[in-house]
Amino acid sequence: MRLGDAAATAANISGNRELFRLGFTLYLVEMSAQIAMTIFFYQLLNPVDRGVALLSTVFGLVGWLAFLWPPLGYRLFLVIALLGLVGSMAMIGWLLVRAIDEPRWLEQARAAASSVWR
Repeated sequence: MRLGDAAATAANISGNRELFRLGFTLYLVEMSAQIAMTIFFYQLLNPVDRGVALLSTVFGLVGWLAFLWPPLGYRLFLVIALLGLVGSMAMIGWLLVRAIDEPRWLEQARAAASSVWR
């Protein structure tokens, strides 16, 4: 692709049709996987908290639409990146504060060691 030169871009695509088709096919597979994951997360989170499930679905669909329509992606990139950063930091904080419970882990390890199913 050459920015501002449509004829050269068309010539490059025509010269590499199989590569262009492969790239487009992989893009469709990736988008299908993203839509499937959005549906999966909705079903996974819905019994726990419907609001979080809907929020996850909205973010997943906005991410999908950002790829489908690049001008939307350009406009929303900073917002999506900042939300992703805040979400990642919140998850890391939660894991550090709430999820690290060594006594509980040791208790579960002792229970598993004494289990007859071992």
